[in-house]
Amino acid sequence: MKTSTSIIAVASIASAAAFAPASNCAQQSSTQLNESFFQKISNLDLWAPVADSNDYGARGKKNLKTGTLTERSYIPSGLTKAQYEKIRADEVAKKASNY
Repeated sequence: MKTSTSIIAVASIASAAAFAPASNCAQQSSTQLNESFFQKISNLDLWAPVADSNDYGARGKKNLKTGTLTERSYIPSGLTKAQYEKIRADEVAKKASNY
């Protein structure tokens, strides 16, 4: 009985000590902000890594291209592969002329 009481007492002291605040309170960090929360959020520059991504003509820098047709590619009914490739090439040329 005495051993179980002592084990329970030691366990309760150890668990209470685990949740007690640290005794070294000399180096507390400050929670005061240098600027307001809204000011900090509104000053974020989300486009900083790619600042010119919305500029006119930025599409030309993105290396976009139309995929090539293989034997497993979709070809609309009524067209041959060559006819469909010609239509796609015309669309690419029209898009390139806009930029």
